[in-house]
Amino acid sequence: MVVLVDGSDARTIEQLMGKPYELARLGQRRELPPTIPIDQWRRPLLERFQRAGLSISAERLERIIQFGEGRPYDTMSARLYVGMTARRVRPADAEVDDFVLETGLKEARGRLDHDS
Repeated sequence: MVVLVDGSDARTIEQLMGKPYELARLGQRRELPPTIPIDQWRRPLLERFQRAGLSISAERLERIIQFGEGRPYDTMSARLYVGMTARRVRPADAEVDDFVLETGLKEARGRLDHDS
């Protein structure tokens, strides 16, 4: 069994491990680093854009990866907002150009700042 909790406080996991859930009977808690190595983001992010029918250059994909700095929530928020912006602004060609990228990253930053 694997339970991944992104950005939670320690109490959430402690509560799951103890009563009444007692997940500790099924396994051990293992700490993971707060980031995913940057080189592991490229292929999965590109595949997500392709599955959504969006095209993105390698340079623009790198901008999204650098934006997130390996943090899963930040990186996926950037991908989400860039993709939504592409659909909203360029529905016919579904391409991520510089305008779409910058607008999407700005929206992602605003959302992340609001969440913190």
